[in-house]
Amino acid sequence: MKKFILILSVFGIVSCTNPSMEDGLAGLNDALAELAAAIESLNIAQMQADLAQMNADAAQMVADVENAQGSWDDAITQLSAISETLSGLVATSETWATSDQMQDLLEDVIEFEDGVDQLVLRADYDHDGVINALDKCPDTPLKDINNVDAQGCAPGETPETDD
Repeated sequence: MKKFILILSVFGIVSCTNPSMEDGLAGLNDALAELAAAIESLNIAQMQADLAQMNADAAQMVADVENAQGSWDDAITQLSAISETLSGLVATSETWATSDQMQDLLEDVIEFEDGVDQLVLRADYDHDGVINALDKCPDTPLKDINNVDAQGCAPGETPETDD
């Protein structure tokens, strides 16, 4: 008979209930139901979509930083070229004349100009025998250069005046 009861209990024909075990199982079922509701309220699909968007945003930020780095590298290269050019200008400017040297040069040019003016005044551009400084008719025609007076004017020419 013991075998029969054992077989019946294995196949569930004979049942015996334990109230504390049933209360524990009921509490466990309630806890599982609460856990399932909490998991459903988490909206895992939205979290996955948000994480995917964050990954895409992070990838774009990395690309932007890499592009910005390239721009900074270009700017640094251009600034280096400008710096080299300026260094060359500074080196060249060190060979330029000082303001005192320029003043001395200007005085030399003025003195030279005065000498040139003297040569021009002593010259006779129209070849009439009267130097330019005294020639009142500086454009005497070549055919009349032998018929000029002391002012360098041929007959029929009107002397220029210093107005």
